[in-house]
Amino acid sequence: MLDGARILVAEDEALIGIDLADHLEGFGAQVVGPVATVSDAILLIERNQLHSALLDFHLDDGETTPLLTMLAARRVPTVVYTGRREIPDFSGSHPDVTVLQKPLPMHVLVAELAESCRRAEARPAPSPSVLQTAADAVARLSASAIRTSRR
Repeated sequence: MLDGARILVAEDEALIGIDLADHLEGFGAQVVGPVATVSDAILLIERNQLHSALLDFHLDDGETTPLLTMLAARRVPTVVYTGRREIPDFSGSHPDVTVLQKPLPMHVLVAELAESCRRAEARPAPSPSVLQTAADAVARLSASAIRTSRR
């Protein structure tokens, strides 16, 4: 069903991340990760061409908002899979983000990721200037988060 799609998995709970990766691989995905931090996910986004991403909203070092910005600039559809009761509305800033509430049956999650991969195939590649703008925004957000966490 996922037929070799490269999917980033970012989840702060190690066992959940491993379980998600195993299931996605069982459906044919090439899993990138899993990782538990925004900083590790940033490295993987920069080093890999992705078809989709599956992110928990809150990772060990903060919220995944910088990742959403990077993925949007690269036109990578993203599924946020979260246990939070209060879920931010991404429809304006990140229209390619689908938010799903934990827990869900695995077939529902896989179907959403498969659909996101189909959407990704239909898009042209982003321009270098868009990627640079996103990289600059992520750098500012990351620097701000580091300063805040040191206080």
